[in-house]
Amino acid sequence: GGDTLECRFLRDSLEEGRRLKKSIFIYMTHNFAKACKDWSLISQLDVWITGHKHSRWQSEPSRSEMAQELRHYPLKILIGNGGFDEGASDTVSFGHLREVPYTDGDQERVKLHFDIYDTCIADHWLCPNIGLQGPYCWDKCQAMPGGVDGGGGPRKATTGLHFSGFTFDAPRANALPTEWASDLFGKTWFLRLKEKWLGLGPCPFSDLADCLVPVRKEDAIPVTLFGRGAGLPRKGAPIEAALALQDEIRGFAVHDEENVMQRGYGFWTLDFHGHGKMKSEDADLFTFSSKDGKWLMQGAAWKENDDDDQEYLAFDGQTLEVNFEASQSSVYV
Repeated sequence: GGDTLECRFLRDSLEEGRRLKKSIFIYMTHNFAKACKDWSLISQLDVWITGHKHSRWQSEPSRSEMAQELRHYPLKILIGNGGFDEGASDTVSFGHLREVPYTDGDQERVKLHFDIYDTCIADHWLCPNIGLQGPYCWDKCQAMPGGVDGGGGPRKATTGLHFSGFTFDAPRANALPTEWASDLFGKTWFLRLKEKWLGLGPCPFSDLADCLVPVRKEDAIPVTLFGRGAGLPRKGAPIEAALALQDEIRGFAVHDEENVMQRGYGFWTLDFHGHGKMKSEDADLFTFSSKDGKWLMQGAAWKENDDDDQEYLAFDGQTLEVNFEASQSSVYV
């Protein structure tokens, strides 16, 4: 049982979905921490909805949009504050899924809205009352004028107080392909920035070893580009993308207060409340453009630590020539 059984179920479900020509894949599990961990399967998921922890969280900014073609990590929703718990949250929430087909040029697409609503907002002066037994946060709810009154005051669904969901945009099954700047997406690369291979190594101003530094080719870390938003970049136009680092941590490139580039929180990392520490809006975006047959990357520069001449990649407005060398595998497990 356990991880092996869950991964087998997920593999069979994905295969059946593709046989049925489904185009969007949603994974629902009770407990994020006890689900399948096989990245070759997880990376095929578009949205992952989970509960168990009696709290609420989402990996994307509220009301944001994401195009399937630009996605790398599954978009995540934790919605465990449904009212059947100890009432530690000041809201009781539920999700509503809406599918809106539309046409973009010659391509049929769909916007899948993951809307979050509250059916109760606590009306206690202090909620939760830590260390004391009750009242539960949702024992008394705020009155909502115009709502249905079943004896406890008018109630109605309102847009989520703490988070309100997001929209996932994807081609419909059997949709005609569309031309966009897809050459760099959906693949795994080794990057050579100004003749230096990108890898992980010692940080210049700390004892950490997860900073982006120049390494030998055999030590380069594979990366995958991913984007934000629902707009696909036009072919030949500049591309805004972030760097997903393909190791067991599954983090993406971020910068610290010294502008030192490093690996951020991993996909699997949770806090005490079960909230993911990785949020897509934290990823650093770079601009990639092609000129005279060469790729350029704007937003980073190689720098040296004055104390020991140690080189590192800095988040900077400069431009580096970048070479993309395809790795042997598109997914690292």
